[in-house]
Amino acid sequence: MKSDISAAREVALAVLLNVEKNKAYSGLSLAAEIPRHSLKEQDERLVRRLVYGVVSQRLRLDYVLNQFCRREVGTLSPSLRNILRLGCYQLLDMDRIPQFAAVSEAVAQARRVAGQRMAGFVNGVLRNIIRNRDHLFQDLKPGTVEAVSIAQSHPRWLVEEWTGQWGLDFTAALCAANNELKPLAIRVNTCKIGVDEYLAAAAAQGLTGARSRFAPQGVVFPADTPFARLPGYAEGWFIVQGEASMLPALCLGVEPGQAVLDMCSAPGGKATQLAAMNPRGYVTACDISAARLNLVRQNAARLGLNNLEYVEADAARLDRVLARRFSRILVDAPCSGLGVIAQKPEIKWLRKPADIGRLAELQLQILHAGCNLLEPRGILVYSTCTLLEDENQQVIRTLLAQRRDVVVVDPGMPELTNEEGFIQTFPHIHGLDGFFIAKLMKVE
Repeated sequence: MKSDISAAREVALAVLLNVEKNKAYSGLSLAAEIPRHSLKEQDERLVRRLVYGVVSQRLRLDYVLNQFCRREVGTLSPSLRNILRLGCYQLLDMDRIPQFAAVSEAVAQARRVAGQRMAGFVNGVLRNIIRNRDHLFQDLKPGTVEAVSIAQSHPRWLVEEWTGQWGLDFTAALCAANNELKPLAIRVNTCKIGVDEYLAAAAAQGLTGARSRFAPQGVVFPADTPFARLPGYAEGWFIVQGEASMLPALCLGVEPGQAVLDMCSAPGGKATQLAAMNPRGYVTACDISAARLNLVRQNAARLGLNNLEYVEADAARLDRVLARRFSRILVDAPCSGLGVIAQKPEIKWLRKPADIGRLAELQLQILHAGCNLLEPRGILVYSTCTLLEDENQQVIRTLLAQRRDVVVVDPGMPELTNEEGFIQTFPHIHGLDGFFIAKLMKVE
C-alpha cells in the first residue's frame, strides 16, 4: 500500500496532467480531484503546494531540466515531463523533502508510467541536478529580461511588457510576488451573519482569520487553510472572493433601492455582493453564457439572495437588448487575467500576445454599450483583473476620446488611487491581486 506522501504525489501528477492536457484551471482541478482520495490534511496541503509550485515554476523548471535531458522537455510525453517537473521542484524548492525521497518517488512514478528504461532516464536527470545544483543558473546574465523571465518563471513577452511599463526592478518584484501562495479570501454574506460573528465561528473550528484591509465584508485566512473546514458554506454564510475583487462594487456607491446592472456577471461574486449591499434594490445580472449565468443563480440561491434578475446576452450588444437605463453599472470586463497569476498560475502559459488586442477591442465595445445604458449623472465602474496598460488605462483613454458624455470621477479610495484617478493594485505593493478600476460618470 502506498504511503500518504506517495499518494499525494500521484494526486498531484493527475492534476498537473489535467491542467496541461485540458487547459484546466489548477484550483478547479484540485477541487475536483482531491475529494476522490482519502488524504490526510497535511497531504492535501502537499498536493496543493506541488501543483501550484510546478505550474507556477514551469519555465524555470524546464530551463533546468533541459540542461540534462538529451531531448527538450517539451517533446517528452506529458506524464514523463510532469514527473520530471515534480521531482525537480522538490529538489529546488522543498527543503523539507529529502533529496533521495524526491528522486526515488519520481523514479517509481516513471517506472509505473513508462517502464524501466524511462525510470533510469529520470533517475539520471534528477541526480545530475543534485550534483550541479550550485551552477544551474550561472549562464543567466543578471539585470536582463531573460534572467527575470527564467528566474521568476514568467513568459518573456510578459516580462518585456511589464518592464516597458514600470522598469525591470518593479517587474522582478511583481513576478516574485506572483509566485507566492496568497491567503484564502472570502466575502462574508452579511445578510446572514456579521463579520465578527463569522470570525468567531471560524475560530471555534481552529481557524484564524482576519478582516480585509480594504473591504468591510472581507476576511482572509492563511494560504494553506483547508476550504472544507471553513464554517457555513452550505448555509450561505460566505462566498470565496478575492479582496481586490470586492473593490469595484464598493466603488459604485450604490444607494438604497437603486437598480444596478452587472454586465459581465458570471460566476457571480460581484453580482451577489451588489445584491447583498442593497437588499431593497435589484441587480440585473447579464452574461453571454447560459451555463455561466447559471453559476450566478446557484451562488445567489446558496446565499439566500432573491433580488437578482438574469439576462443571457452579449454584453457588447446589451444596449440593443435592454430597453431601460440604469443609474449604476458595473463592467467587470473579460480580460487576460494577468493580475491573478498567483491564484491561477496557468494563466501566464495560456495567454498569448495576440490575445491582448482582441480583448481590448471587446472591452471598448462593452464599455460603449454600458455608457449607452447609463442614466444622466449615473455611475459606471470599469474593472479588470489584469496589469496590462492596453487593457486598462488605454481602453479608458480611447473611450474618453470617442465620447464627450462621460468623465472620470474619484473612486473614493485614496490609498489605492493613482494620479490619473484610477485604482491599480499590485501583489507586491498592496498584497492584493492585480486589479484596475476606473469610475466614470455620465454628464449628459
